[in-house]
Amino acid sequence: VPAVVAALAEPGASPAALVHAAAAAMSFACGVDDGAWAVLAAGAMGHLTRLPAHPHNKSVHWPQPDPQGRGARDRGHPD
Repeated sequence: VPAVVAALAEPGASPAALVHAAAAAMSFACGVDDGAWAVLAAGAMGHLTRLPAHPHNKSVHWPQPDPQGRGARDRGHPD
């Protein structure tokens, strides 16, 4: 987990590296309490919440909220 968070914190990281590091962090955090706590303890949340403002944020799909309250699957999107 610390290596993944270090990749998220790297100022010169490529958009692809950031996407992979974010996916890895979320994978560690998903489903196992110890993994979630490890991601939080390593400081990943601050880096993850800054990703939408990254200058190359078009490399990451950030779903927009639906005004009718439908989920992404209800709108035909695979997410």
